[in-house]
Amino acid sequence: MWLEKTLLKRRAAHRDAAVRREAVDAMNAVDFHDLLLELALNDPEPAVRRAVLNKLGDPADLEAWRSREPDPELKRDLERRLDLIYSEKALAAEMAEGDPGDELDRIEDPEVLLETALRATSANLILSVGAKLSLHEELLLRLLCNLPQDDIALELYRKFGEKESWEDEILCSARSASLREAVAAARARKRQDAERAARETALVERAEQLADDPDAEEFETVARQWREAAPADEEL
Repeated sequence: MWLEKTLLKRRAAHRDAAVRREAVDAMNAVDFHDLLLELALNDPEPAVRRAVLNKLGDPADLEAWRSREPDPELKRDLERRLDLIYSEKALAAEMAEGDPGDELDRIEDPEVLLETALRATSANLILSVGAKLSLHEELLLRLLCNLPQDDIALELYRKFGEKESWEDEILCSARSASLREAVAAARARKRQDAERAARETALVERAEQLADDPDAEEFETVARQWREAAPADEEL
């Protein structure tokens, strides 16, 4: 074992980047943690540093690496790796009935937030993600449409996303039957309100035309129709 470890350490110091990358592939994260972190922070070849990416799982190591990573593409992949780790920690905290808030706050990628919410089961975690996605309407809509839990879907819709522009998508693809029914009922109410408002407007316009007309009988008919159409707390 000692001989194998020594050989890998020597290969990790080789001048050929391909040899160093092969050495990283053969290392495990426990026995070679310090060396892997050293390569991540200091190896000049991006391919070697990338080989380390899935070997390190401690967020503290990855955060230290992120602050020093010069390659933009590798840095983006590193940030996603961190977000996925924080996602797993948030879900683990949920399963243990703990508070996933600290881990959730560390997730920067909205897509990872969405994936986290879709794997979650508690209303607290899902609604927390919904709040974070409130500035990403397309992702919030995807979350709404893919939630199977009726109560959480309804609460999320009413709290963050009761938008008319989303109704068609929700009615067509929402997994929650209660959410679809609520949106359909709201659309029917809005249609009825619009039709009533149009009728009332027409009656008002006709009444204005008849206001100075000596034929009071039709005016009284219009006034009666207005009273019947108007809500109980409105007066002519």
